[in-house]
Amino acid sequence: MINPTRACAIVALLLVGGCVSTGGRYAEAPIASAAVPANKSRLVFFRESGFVGSLASFRVQINDATVGEVPSGSALVIEYPPGPARISVDSAMTIGRYAIPVTLQGGKEYFLQISPRGSAVAASAVFGIVGQALENADKGERGGVAQVELVDSTIARAKVAQLPVVQ
Repeated sequence: MINPTRACAIVALLLVGGCVSTGGRYAEAPIASAAVPANKSRLVFFRESGFVGSLASFRVQINDATVGEVPSGSALVIEYPPGPARISVDSAMTIGRYAIPVTLQGGKEYFLQISPRGSAVAASAVFGIVGQALENADKGERGGVAQVELVDSTIARAKVAQLPVVQ
């Protein structure tokens, strides 16, 4: 007879194993050293590896349009027109989102770190969907299970260098 724990672990690995299509590491990608066009802003969304929230990919939206997803331990690089923007992150299977306003400048590169919001993850783990709803009730645009923040480029480059780039 098959051990149920072992069977669940195998199924989980099969489900998660094919979820991420990545290119090479950021430091080796041509875009890492390419100049940012004057009529574009480069946004590098990154997420360090960690146990909390590691199975979930976080969806990235700019002005309510989805531009990609960032799994644990990866980076997403996009170019976007300059101007005011609302950047938000969320997870498809949860309640709420976290959003920040930014004004993007042409020819500039921005690094945005995505990480799990501890209180939201804890509420979800302990109380499920009810915990998510209660935890997000008074958060407005600062809810959801993930958060995003602008990070200084000198600090971010070291963190992003070895991460695979999501295609």
